[in-house]
Amino acid sequence: MGVQAGFNLTENRVAEQVLLALESDTPVYLSPRFYDFSPLRFLVYGAVKSKTGHNTLDDRPYRLARPEQDLPVPDTGHDALFLLDTYYEPVMDYFRLWYPGADIEKVYWRDEVPVYIRARVPQSELAAIQSLNARLTRADGGVEELVVSGVDEIWPQREVASAEWNGSLRLEHSGDYDFVEQGGLTVTVDGQLWTGHRFLCSGLHDLQVVQPDSSRQNVARLSWRTPMAWKR
Repeated sequence: MGVQAGFNLTENRVAEQVLLALESDTPVYLSPRFYDFSPLRFLVYGAVKSKTGHNTLDDRPYRLARPEQDLPVPDTGHDALFLLDTYYEPVMDYFRLWYPGADIEKVYWRDEVPVYIRARVPQSELAAIQSLNARLTRADGGVEELVVSGVDEIWPQREVASAEWNGSLRLEHSGDYDFVEQGGLTVTVDGQLWTGHRFLCSGLHDLQVVQPDSSRQNVARLSWRTPMAWKR
């Protein structure tokens, strides 16, 4: 009992899971209380510093996530791991609205003491939320449907009469945004035609892009400017 009293069970179990995730390059998201655990910060610092020399006290390799407001998270090309305080259990139905295929479990100590909630999200679900469904109509009336990461097409490679993209745009920060288009594109965000820079809140926004006459265009390309810098 004396040994057990010397450390916090939840803090150390969460730190163990974070270290395992970092070893496999898995992005890991922590709820606010876990994010600021002191044992976690110093255990991660020691493990990472000895291998890479990186100072994780100044630049943490794990991320803060409040499921009630920070979903969806970016697609990094890997599965994602969430470690959440048990009081987030009522929010997990909302979590599944975003990630229905997530593997969610409440982790116990000795099958009786709840320690934390662990949720593993497949990379395919992270990507699906933020991808675009492209519908390309050829001159002969045939239709090609693709899943793409953005609007960036060179039409001489295809005989396309018209094109349409539908999906979502995820914004990390609220602020004034604007688009730069090539190829006579019509852009609609959240059901409103885009006519110039607009303030958008962080989060997910519906995006529709239409090129009504692709046969006369050499390219279809959409770039967007964030409050900080240009992005594609």
